[in-house]
Amino acid sequence: MNQASKEFQVRNEITEDLMWDFIGDLGPQGKAAVYWAGRTKDDRPPGSDALWYDTAPFKNTMENKRYPGRVQEKHLYLTMSDGAEIAISVYLPNKVENIEKLPTLVNQTCYGRVHKIRPPYNKILTGAPYYIDYIVPRGYAYVMVDVRGTGASSGDRPANRTKSENDDAYEIAEWIISQPWSNGRIGLEGVSYMGVSSYMSLAVRHPAIVAAVPQFAFTDVYDEFTHPGGVFCERLVKMWSANVHQLVNAGEETGDWFSDLLSLGVMPVDEDKDSSKLKKVVAGHKINGDTYEMTKVASFRDSEIPGLKEQGFSFTHVENTPAYYIEDVEKSGAAIYSIGGWFDGAFLRGTVARFHIHNNNGKHKLVIGPWDHGAGQNISPWSPSRRPGSSRIFEMLRFFDFHLKEIDTGVYSEHPVHYFTMGEEKWKASAEWPPAESQNTAFYFSENNKLTKIFPNADIDKDMVFDEYQVDFSASSGMYNRWHTICNLGDAENPAVDIGYPKRNEQQACLLTYTTPTLAENMEVTGHPVVNIQMACTTPDCAVFVYLEDVGPEGDVVYVTEGVLRASRRKLSEPPYPMLVPYHSHLKNDSADIEQGEIVELVIEMLPTSYQFKKGRSIRISIAGADSETFERVPAGDAIPVFTIYRNSINPSHINLPIMANSK
Repeated sequence: MNQASKEFQVRNEITEDLMWDFIGDLGPQGKAAVYWAGRTKDDRPPGSDALWYDTAPFKNTMENKRYPGRVQEKHLYLTMSDGAEIAISVYLPNKVENIEKLPTLVNQTCYGRVHKIRPPYNKILTGAPYYIDYIVPRGYAYVMVDVRGTGASSGDRPANRTKSENDDAYEIAEWIISQPWSNGRIGLEGVSYMGVSSYMSLAVRHPAIVAAVPQFAFTDVYDEFTHPGGVFCERLVKMWSANVHQLVNAGEETGDWFSDLLSLGVMPVDEDKDSSKLKKVVAGHKINGDTYEMTKVASFRDSEIPGLKEQGFSFTHVENTPAYYIEDVEKSGAAIYSIGGWFDGAFLRGTVARFHIHNNNGKHKLVIGPWDHGAGQNISPWSPSRRPGSSRIFEMLRFFDFHLKEIDTGVYSEHPVHYFTMGEEKWKASAEWPPAESQNTAFYFSENNKLTKIFPNADIDKDMVFDEYQVDFSASSGMYNRWHTICNLGDAENPAVDIGYPKRNEQQACLLTYTTPTLAENMEVTGHPVVNIQMACTTPDCAVFVYLEDVGPEGDVVYVTEGVLRASRRKLSEPPYPMLVPYHSHLKNDSADIEQGEIVELVIEMLPTSYQFKKGRSIRISIAGADSETFERVPAGDAIPVFTIYRNSINPSHINLPIMANSK
């Protein structure tokens, strides 16, 4: 290297260092970008959720070093059979003309497949997901897709996940296998919306699509996203809808100050040199449906989503959901690896449901970690750090290497289920979910706010013992709860906004609680707790929130999991597919108000968990009639319900806890 070249390299390195220093000064998002890029030492304590096996031997194989050098990319349109133009970005290893046929991973998003980075930041940032530079050199083609009506893609998008959007996956697969670099095998992957798309796209049953890794993705949009337990999750849906609306219409601005500082908006295709076509396409997105406005008035599962008939569409929550495609997904024969986290909103319910529904051919796997949505943080309340230590990308590639490259990575020499037990802070394996060792044990609501294994005494039934609770509509699980994580990941640099429940003990005054005596030994709860509440109410309808909590001898309260049910939706029904929990149809004709003086039974599923309650602590059930900062108010208006919770042998309110045998 000559002197001039050396001086240029030094100046370039100084400029790059200054640029990263500037980015790091931009606040939490900037710091996160610096850490991701490995530009500075991260002195935070390490996370405690490292994978259950030593990754070093596999990391050091030649498979991880196949194609060194900068990944090459191209951006183009694929024209669908109905004329819609779908924008895709294709990433290939360096010197593609010299390599053998490659398997392809596909990621379908509504958030903008790739962003065009402003100069001079484009010298160090690509605008593509960071992991592409890790995956592609290992011998994969990677295809990012703007689903129709989003990003740089044209086409109608009256609502999310329409059939036409899903059907595009078949034509995209056809294009991929026609390319000279394709080995004819395709895997689908993604987180959140992209994870949902990866699962639903299996339903097109293209023979080249042989495996999928849906991560942090729901199966039932109604029960796991918009209306858990029949109660509108207003804050979450409103935030998500606003975020997506901005991203879908982001020709040049995303609405996020940090992103706009670096990004010029979604990447146009290569042939669109002046972005004129992109601007026209984005202008056409203005007619896209507003998720919040549509779903807030579609209260029942079979409520017709308004505003669609005018555009030639007519469907409900029944059709507009991954669960609608279960039969076709099963017929695809594809292998599915579902990945989720204990604090992933209610999406984890769908994650375990997918495994349970399809786990009949030995191909499917399930991992549940102590994570928020997308595994941005380790959310175990007993972790020394919020930093996640596990590499989901690495585990995903073990799976795809087996199915797309026919390399025995050992992924099927293990049990199909791995889960992390919080409190014990330990990974565990099982042949099924929930583990066979998990056995339901009833704990009954008792006098003096006690929770006990002793069935109520029949001698006191004549007194119809009960507890009364007037709903406190200020009750809240906070602004940074499990529902918040779906739209806004916590910031490990700022504990004040970590996803969690740091002041849960202060909420107890707003709630009705039942607590066990201190435990004589450790107790592991792994599976799906189910609460049976026998109650009356002074209003025809109400929402009942139930929390499973861990209480210390000094009164500190640790949130574990929760469940919710709208009382008018209490009717139990036959499930439309195999389920691990009681099923409520949430159909309009199955709804029934509570009559004055009527005692009704509410069977409330709680979101699954694996948690070790320590010796010397207690288990608590807390009941509320509101979660004011997250869910809609039920009933609307000024009425304040009073619950009468019965706890006698005729009406024995209780919780069934899935306790692991020998869980000391």
